[in-house]
Amino acid sequence: MSKPKVIVLATKGLSTNLLIQRLEESAELLAVFIEKPVSKKQIISRRIKKIGWFKTLGQLSFLSLVLPLIPQRKKRIASILKANNLKDKYSFPYKKIESVHDTNLVKQINALNPDLIVINGTRILKKEFIENVAVKIINIHVGITPKYRGIHGGFWAIYHKDLENCGVTLHYVDAGIDTGNIIAQRRISPRKSDNFKTYPILQYINGLDLLQEQMTKIMGGETDPFPAPPNTSQLHYHPTIWQYLFGPAK
Repeated sequence: MSKPKVIVLATKGLSTNLLIQRLEESAELLAVFIEKPVSKKQIISRRIKKIGWFKTLGQLSFLSLVLPLIPQRKKRIASILKANNLKDKYSFPYKKIESVHDTNLVKQINALNPDLIVINGTRILKKEFIENVAVKIINIHVGITPKYRGIHGGFWAIYHKDLENCGVTLHYVDAGIDTGNIIAQRRISPRKSDNFKTYPILQYINGLDLLQEQMTKIMGGETDPFPAPPNTSQLHYHPTIWQYLFGPAK
């Protein structure tokens, strides 16, 4: 069986480097499109509209005052990557785009005739985009959906002492935020040496394993995706400074 032809839509970062390394082992990469990050001003404006000034200020305080002081755990991260035959720095050709909403992106994708699109860290895809590309779109979400949608799903599971839901989800992409049908999930067991900065790496690498395990079934239409259980969906953001400092998880 020939390798699936894959297009990646992503933002720059470690997880994208890891994704490309794994995909190059099992797929033919037709193109990698790297999206320009959303401006901090836009993110703050949207966050205020969704959760209000008070919580947004608490999150900004965490990001500016606490996050820089959380240990990097460089040795732990290096050992995780080495155990999985992955490198933190990895060069690959890519095309820069302003946004996944660029009007000509769908045309470029369809012209390449991929079998699959994998996204990582992009803006939420619009319904029109999803409907106009004629292939499946996959995402690795670092959280167990639907309970831990959004960001830092591993941290929030530990924060709520919900270790049975600390893990990663491989899912199809729809127009919501981590709401697409679930292909597979895996739980992780962080060590005492792990922290806020290593949880996502552990989760994402386990997600890459799921993607490799499920690739043949995905391409053959043999997956049996299951919808989210009712009344369990929760969208999470960064913790506020008081949640991180005084909550049950560090």
